[in-house]
Parts: sequence; C-alpha cells; structure tokens
Amino acid sequence: MKRFSFGLLTGLLVGLLLATATFALAGQQIRLIVNGKDITDQFDVKPMIFNNRTLVPARPLAEALGARVEWDEGNRAVVVTKPANVDPGTIDPSLWISLLDLCKVIGYTPAFINDIPPTLHENQFIIETIPTDKGNIRVRAFNSRTYFNIDDLRTVGIIN
Repeated sequence: MKRFSFGLLTGLLVGLLLATATFALAGQQIRLIVNGKDITDQFDVKPMIFNNRTLVPARPLAEALGARVEWDEGNRAVVVTKPANVDPGTIDPSLWISLLDLCKVIGYTPAFINDIPPTLHENQFIIETIPTDKGNIRVRAFNSRTYFNIDDLRTVGIIN
C-alpha cells in the first residue's frame, strides 16, 4: 500500500509540474512592434504560435504599415494593397539573402507549392543580415524593416 501511495503521489506531482509549465508557456504573449510602438493590444485576435509558425492577424499589421486591407467576398480573399507613394529606395544587392536562407536561420521550414520553393520578389521582401552578437535579422516589407531577434522569437519589430 505504501508503494502504491508513493507512486500515486509522485505521478500527481509530476503531472502538476508539467501542467504548470504548459500554462506558463501558453501565457507568454507574442508582441508586435511597428515603428517602435507596441500594437499588440489593437488586435481582437492575438498573435500566436501554431505548428511552429508565428501567426499575426493581417489587418492590424497591414494597416500599421500603411497598406489598405479589403475583403473580396467573390474570391473569399483578403486583398492587401501597399500605398502608391512607397519608394523602394536603393538596396545594396550584397545585403540580399534568400527567403529559404532566412527560414533556415530562424528555424522554420518554408512551405512549398507544387514542389516549388517560395520565391523572393523584388521590393516585396528584402532581407538583410545585421552583424550582431545576438544574430538579428532584418526583413523589409512594404519598404519597412522587420526585426526578428533569434534569442527571442516572441517579439517581431517593424519599422516603417
């Protein structure tokens, strides 16, 4: 009987510790920072990590970047249009890395469509490496810069 009680008590303690750790991890909020301003509280649906992917609601992010967001009911699609006055600027080609390389650095596996890897379109996403001891990466979208801190992938900062 003592063995059974000890085993039951040990099992309950281990289960309690695992449940506490799970709730602690689930409670960590992913923040989204645009132009130095935390806009996470503007979301009705909070950013989250699902299947090792960071998901951010499209409308508040696109609008914070100055893009227009519309719903196309006929095609059941979200249409994001960047402002016409965005100047792509001059980008040093030596700063470009492929989207696949970015995915490798931040530990994500990119999605393939019909066995074709995603492509990097000019002025759509411009990815630059920043030589720091923390291994930061800079991504430019809509002529902005998005920073992923490798040590803390729960913070995405965007500077317009």
